[in-house]
Amino acid sequence: MHDNDQLSDSTVLRELRDSLASVAMPQRPRLEAITARGRAHRLSAVAGLSVAGAATGTALVLGLTGVLGSALGAPLNNL
Repeated sequence: MHDNDQLSDSTVLRELRDSLASVAMPQRPRLEAITARGRAHRLSAVAGLSVAGAATGTALVLGLTGVLGSALGAPLNNL
């Protein structure tokens, strides 16, 4: 009979824990580093939305005032 024939869950888990104990793992990052990375990501996302919003707003204002139609040289209602 082999030693492995009568293994229980606790024996398997103990061996697994012992084998994983020798695996090198990086240390957990500090909380300040995690929050700084999240804050930088959030600020860049807000800046991107601000630029897109400004461009959309400008296009809307120019379209409503008719500047785009007169810039093309032909009025829009004479088609």
